[in-house]
Amino acid sequence: MSMCVKRTNLKIQSEAAFVRDVKAELRRIDDGEFPAQALISTSFDSLESLDANLTPKRLKILYTIKRKHPRTVCELAKQLKLPRREISAEIRTLANLGFIDAKPRASSNNKTDKANEDSITIAIPL
Repeated sequence: MSMCVKRTNLKIQSEAAFVRDVKAELRRIDDGEFPAQALISTSFDSLESLDANLTPKRLKILYTIKRKHPRTVCELAKQLKLPRREISAEIRTLANLGFIDAKPRASSNNKTDKANEDSITIAIPL
C-alpha cells in the first residue's frame, strides 16, 4: 500500500472572503491561467473554529500518521494506545475537514482481520 503526502493551505477567513477567493481563482482559470501545482485549501471562519476542529488528539493523530506511517487504522490505534473505534471516528472527522484521505481497502477473505479496512494519507504538512 502506498501513502501520498499532500500539501494543504490552511486559512482563517470569512465565508464571503472564501467565496471571493474561489470566484477570483475561477476567473483566472477561465482566462487560461492554471496554477503550476494544485494546492488544497481548508478554510475556517475563525481561530476558535480552527482550534475546536484541530484538537490536541487530532493533531497527535496527524503527527503520528506523518512520522510513523501506519498502514491501517488498527496499526494507528495501537501506536497511539487508543481504541480503534475512537481512531476511526477521528479519521472520518479529519477526512471530512480535508486534512487526510482515508480510503477503504478491498475486502479481505480473512473474516477475523477487520483491522485492515482503511489506509491513511496525510493532507497537511506538520
